[in-house]
Amino acid sequence: MENYEKFLEYTLKAQELAPDNLDLLNLINNKRNLAEAYHYNNKYKLSSELFVDVLDNIDTINARQSENKIQELEAKYETAEKEKKIAEQETKNEQNQKVIIALIATAILISVIGLWFYNNQRKKKLLVEKEKKLIMAQKDKILKEQELSTIDAMIAGQEKERKEIATELHDDLGSSLTTMKLHFENLKRQAAQQDNKIYFDRTEQLLNDTYEKIRQMSHKRFTGVLASKGLIPSVESLAQKISQSKELDVEVIHYGLDTTLENSLELLIFRIIQELLNNIIKHAQASEAFINLTAYEDHLNIMIEDNGIGMNVVSIKPTDGMGLYSIEKKVENTGGTFEIDSQPGFGTTITIDIPL
Repeated sequence: MENYEKFLEYTLKAQELAPDNLDLLNLINNKRNLAEAYHYNNKYKLSSELFVDVLDNIDTINARQSENKIQELEAKYETAEKEKKIAEQETKNEQNQKVIIALIATAILISVIGLWFYNNQRKKKLLVEKEKKLIMAQKDKILKEQELSTIDAMIAGQEKERKEIATELHDDLGSSLTTMKLHFENLKRQAAQQDNKIYFDRTEQLLNDTYEKIRQMSHKRFTGVLASKGLIPSVESLAQKISQSKELDVEVIHYGLDTTLENSLELLIFRIIQELLNNIIKHAQASEAFINLTAYEDHLNIMIEDNGIGMNVVSIKPTDGMGLYSIEKKVENTGGTFEIDSQPGFGTTITIDIPL
């Protein structure tokens, strides 16, 4: 466009905007452009100085290129020398390899023989350890079964004792008090003096109170192990007895059970929890178990968890052990639900909902 003043202005502006780390080739191009701009604006001295600088830089580039070529030639020479030395070394290595192979073969033969003896001794040792573990496992199993039998026997004995006491209170003392009450009523009807009536009334009231207390005591004792404690204390007592063995730590968490349930329902729930704990001790190989009981308005939720070996829920059959099928049927008879959540290696969670 022959607007040389703008050419110079823009070239100077480009010179200002150029970064400090500009490479030599771009720097030469910028200087050449500026030299041309000075030339067209009749500033020949500045233009010639820049052209001289450009030529010097070009010489520098050529010198560097020559130097690079020389370095490449030297590198090729050094590489050739190294390859020659490597070839000589490989020849020596091939000669030494035969000796090394012979030594390695001998060492391998000795190692194989030694390894055979070692494995033979190791297998014997493992067999002995396996037998020891089997004996210990059988011992632990027997101890657990004895512990469970002791707990069952204790609970059965308590229930039997309470039942006998309830029977005696109801049949013996209850019958005696009933007979005494009938005789006393006959005496009261035959009493003619007004002064004696107040004593008859007091004595009759005392007999009635005593009879009612014995009847209540008989009914309470007849309900079994839950009668004196209630569901939660009985479950906590059972958990404490199991935890004392140091084999399984059982924790009871409850919420909302502020009132007692029907005696038969409490006994059913207690038996279900007891059976599930027995299963954990016998089969789960767990170190911890949690019993969660939560009462809602219309149902009771029971969740029993353990950190044991778990199981394949799909493969459980009604003919299998552990009593799970029997427990499920008992829960279904109450109108409730029974669910098992378990995977091998991830413990087991059993959830039961029983309507109230």
